[in-house]
Amino acid sequence: MEYEDRIICFIDILGFQEIISHTLDSSGNTITKKVEILEDAFSKIIYFLDTECPNEFSESKMVTQFSDCVVISFKCSEKSEVFSTLLDIQLLLINLVYHGMICRGGIVSGKIIHTEKMIFGPGLIDAYILESKGANYPRIIVDEAVLEVAKRYRAHHHTVEEELDSVMRILGKDIDGMYYIDYFASAQSGLDDPELDFPEYLEELSKIIAQGITSSKPDIKVKYNWLKQNYNRVVKRCRDKFQPSQSEDYNLGNAYHSLRIFE
Repeated sequence: MEYEDRIICFIDILGFQEIISHTLDSSGNTITKKVEILEDAFSKIIYFLDTECPNEFSESKMVTQFSDCVVISFKCSEKSEVFSTLLDIQLLLINLVYHGMICRGGIVSGKIIHTEKMIFGPGLIDAYILESKGANYPRIIVDEAVLEVAKRYRAHHHTVEEELDSVMRILGKDIDGMYYIDYFASAQSGLDDPELDFPEYLEELSKIIAQGITSSKPDIKVKYNWLKQNYNRVVKRCRDKFQPSQSEDYNLGNAYHSLRIFE
């Protein structure tokens, strides 16, 4: 058995220990409603990442989930699979927001063995290091080498520029120069009704932020401050675009102006 050149995505659900602790009451009894929320969240992971049928859309995609971590990998040579998997992860992030969950992660190109029975290799270590040391905030970082793979193994009907443009629509670029999967402004296109559902989605994000910024732990406050800044930026932009005084956008204007802005 030899290592394969694969794209490796290492994703960690943040605050999972606390989420699990809330599934038991003070007497140690199961809080069924809380467990059902977790079950639904993991069913979304299965659905969006095709863990039950990984070969339906990709010939080589493998997904391993253990506790609060998910590892996805596929052969670099699969046409347009970088775009497809990044889009799947973005849709997953959107849906996890509705469950009160956010993630951190790293996506790299590297050498790995990933089967149904085992997973190891230097690429996995690189993805883990990028997640744990580079991501810092609730973001899934995409190494620039992954973009080069996307350009090289593009869809047959795409030019290099068209394939890269499709990928970049999913990504944001942070102030530190890191690319990450955008679940703020770019998330709008992934909603069932992009125009009408976006204010509700932002409201769900605001609930996560409101809870997180109350933490007394400096490392946690830093993570949620990053989330707050990105959220505020999108809400302010939407408020400027949709004014309640404009009759045709009255309802949307009210929806955006009723959203909380964090200080």
